[in-house]
Amino acid sequence: MNVLTEKNRYTLNKIGVALLFSTLLLGGCTSQQSSIKPVVKATPKPTKTVSSKEALWHKRQQQFARMASWNMDGKVAMRYKTDNWSFGVNWAQKGNNSVINIKNPFTGATVALLTQNNKKVTLKASDGKTYQDTNAERLLKKQANIELPLEGLVYWARGITAPQYPKGKVVLDAMGRPKKLTQANWVIKYKRYKGNAYNSLPKKIILTRKKDAVYVNMVAKKWKTR
Repeated sequence: MNVLTEKNRYTLNKIGVALLFSTLLLGGCTSQQSSIKPVVKATPKPTKTVSSKEALWHKRQQQFARMASWNMDGKVAMRYKTDNWSFGVNWAQKGNNSVINIKNPFTGATVALLTQNNKKVTLKASDGKTYQDTNAERLLKKQANIELPLEGLVYWARGITAPQYPKGKVVLDAMGRPKKLTQANWVIKYKRYKGNAYNSLPKKIILTRKKDAVYVNMVAKKWKTR
């Protein structure tokens, strides 16, 4: 026969109250936690940053527009209707002044030297004769029978648009470099670049003008910029 003393009853009552309080407290916490929904911050919508290809393209245009001078050494293969040419080229550009050395692709000997100083253009042929004009493209076509869009190539050769023409169309790669430009009825495709940066210079360019059946394949072997 179990007989509880007053002391034992008091002790059991204390334990029971403590257990009841603990149960209520824990139950309340559980209920309260389940009723509070976690705050989830909305993921911000992506914005255009310097990493976007459009921003990198803009940065490329600005940087190259400030380029004081550059030199490109390479080779060119051309087709005009049924005629074909190939030649080496060294193009030195400083501001609006340029010196374009057109060379024999096998011997490296100068075939024609085209110099432009502001509005004065001079073509020196391999036979020593000198010709002058105010337009480089016209002079080169008339005397050397070579049709190159020199005014646009000053910019296209570096992989940027020519500001003197309407804006045209541009297709960019992931690094913000042009894969394809369309300006002044010329289509310029960039097949390779020297490097993987947004400001890498082109290594291989193909220019076409459908209405005149002109095809130009330009390969840049060396670039120097300042």
